[in-house]
Amino acid sequence: MKTGMAETVSMEGKQIATERDEKFRKAVGLALSELRRKRGISQEELARRAGLDRSFMSGMECGTANPTLETLKSICPHLRVTMKKFVGTVERYYYAK
Repeated sequence: MKTGMAETVSMEGKQIATERDEKFRKAVGLALSELRRKRGISQEELARRAGLDRSFMSGMECGTANPTLETLKSICPHLRVTMKKFVGTVERYYYAK
């Protein structure tokens, strides 16, 4: 038997998770954009090199697409960064005030 209280907590938990997911996607997008621009590569060129669709690359940078770790791993060499460096850049944006 569910109570209104448990449902509310569950709904609030889901809302918090959704907000964290969105914040994380935006941090990934900002990191991708920053590193790509530092290398002087267009979205289209980076997408081509990584074997991805340009619209997906755009979605990742806008924080609307949710890339897998495998996708990010395939992009990093084209940005001339390690996954560790990429994750550090994401963390910088994620924890920025």
